[in-house]
Amino acid sequence: MSVFKLIGGSTSAKNTLEYCDKKAVMKEGVHCFADTAEKDFERVCTAYGKEKGRQALHFTFSFAPDELDPKNPSHQRKALKMGVKMAQAISKHNQSVCYVHDDQGHLHVHIVMNAVSMEDGSKFQMDVSKYRYQQGKEADYNHPNLFVLREKADEIAREYGLEPMSQEKITQKTAYNRQNPQNSWKGRMEREVTSALETTTSWDDFLDTLQENQIGVVVRGQTTTFEDLSRKLLRDKKYKVRSTTLIDGLTTDKIFDHLRRNFKAELELLRSRKGNIPKNKIKTSQRRNLSLKIDLLLRCRPFREC
Repeated sequence: MSVFKLIGGSTSAKNTLEYCDKKAVMKEGVHCFADTAEKDFERVCTAYGKEKGRQALHFTFSFAPDELDPKNPSHQRKALKMGVKMAQAISKHNQSVCYVHDDQGHLHVHIVMNAVSMEDGSKFQMDVSKYRYQQGKEADYNHPNLFVLREKADEIAREYGLEPMSQEKITQKTAYNRQNPQNSWKGRMEREVTSALETTTSWDDFLDTLQENQIGVVVRGQTTTFEDLSRKLLRDKKYKVRSTTLIDGLTTDKIFDHLRRNFKAELELLRSRKGNIPKNKIKTSQRRNLSLKIDLLLRCRPFREC
């Protein structure tokens, strides 16, 4: 079973590319090189004066583990080929990079596409209207309909002997999500929020980390709500969940408790590393670098007093 989804747009192509590249087991560029995609994207944006606003679009093409083994290299290559074909189907005029991930119990390909066309510099706009799809209204090449692209993804899946997911449940859980709740949209949010709580040291860092993973945060007193931005973009009614529902007991104050602990631990680590470096000319630059890191960390501390 295969599923094609639009994750959303990004105002930072660099962050989206870095996130996808970090966990990739295989990758390939379309109209660009995978290893220099950030610079390649930037050159096109600069050439047309489109450095501001949305810089990239993010899609995923996922496959059930009973059809493609996540740890099988030949299956990973197969997934990459399907991802590249899908990237070419989305747009022939935009650069893309395909990244194969195997980290969620099933193979999936992240497709990160430059929002600026190489052809004429226009910004890519996704038509998500199901009504226009049902009416059969055709859009121009830079405004493709999401539902038409899902049909194309189904064709590609069948070419490789896979069974696509039923169109009527395109925004719902897949069969393997129902068997494994951790792969649901709430399961994904729980993993990303938990990871951010363990690694970030300031409120801004926490928000930025979640934003890179298409999760929004709304705070009202002790009530914090997390939003799945990709589901929100597709106007799915189920896209948000309270922090206390997602993770038991996670109030707004508890979030800041995590940030304060991470901040103090990081600060102590940096100070201890600095103290362990002998005071001689050779080590001066290392001490200076650690001093700068400590200063930056202190500037970015959680805004509630540590």
